[in-house]
Amino acid sequence: MRLVLVLVLVGCASGSSGSSGTETTAKPRERVAMSSGGGGVLRTTNEDLIARITVPAPPDRVWDAAIAAYGDAGVPVKTMDRKAGLLGNGEFIAVRQINGKPLTTFIDCGTDPARGQLANSYRITMSVLSTVLPDPSGGTRLETRVIAEGKQRNVSSNSIHCASTGKLEEQIAQLVKQRIGG
Repeated sequence: MRLVLVLVLVGCASGSSGSSGTETTAKPRERVAMSSGGGGVLRTTNEDLIARITVPAPPDRVWDAAIAAYGDAGVPVKTMDRKAGLLGNGEFIAVRQINGKPLTTFIDCGTDPARGQLANSYRITMSVLSTVLPDPSGGTRLETRVIAEGKQRNVSSNSIHCASTGKLEEQIAQLVKQRIGG
């Protein structure tokens, strides 16, 4: 069986700011496509997204709102370093869904013709971390990043990098804003 690996480097980082007021910055690294002689294709994208918002409230208030937002989003907080302004979960494991929503809402692990969207069938390990720090121009800056990898369940296999869709980062940002009243 012949395996062809194609790496295509993707252009420079892009940024966007939606009507929600949350700035999301993508740092594309590469797009990987693998094909076997049998016609099977696996496609993945490797992008790290960072959602940034500035909240017109002091860091202590945003910190408390962020902890509650994680709970509302279905991600238990296991990392809390108030001095460094870091909170979240560095090893959040999800199978099939997060808080009742399919994993493909939040994570893209690629597609397989036989199995469809791989995120829905893989065991996903994520680092979902936020920083809560004073913004020099006033208020508090909240930055959230999700980095994920997927691995087939019940099979001995290597993990693959999975890209965030940006939806979980956006959801956490919006929940913080709601709790602050913004």
